[in-house]
Amino acid sequence: MESIHQFTSGSMALGAFTRDRSAKNLPEKYGPWNFVATIDSYQRFPFGLPRKAVEEEIAQKGYQLWRMKPTETPNPRAAEARVKAE
Repeated sequence: MESIHQFTSGSMALGAFTRDRSAKNLPEKYGPWNFVATIDSYQRFPFGLPRKAVEEEIAQKGYQLWRMKPTETPNPRAAEARVKAE
């Protein structure tokens, strides 16, 4: 399994996952994109996001976007619901 790279948007509270370490495939309109971390196949995703859902989205679009509300406490089930909805 390839590593997945995590980024945050410099212009809004938005995160992204992609296999492209350069982030060139992420939507420019939400940039600039700032590198956060590389997530290897044995590591958990932040905020309890489900790896399978993220990988499926990356396979379809090349990236997966996500966002959390500022007042929200990280909750794996809520995060999973948001990932499925996007």
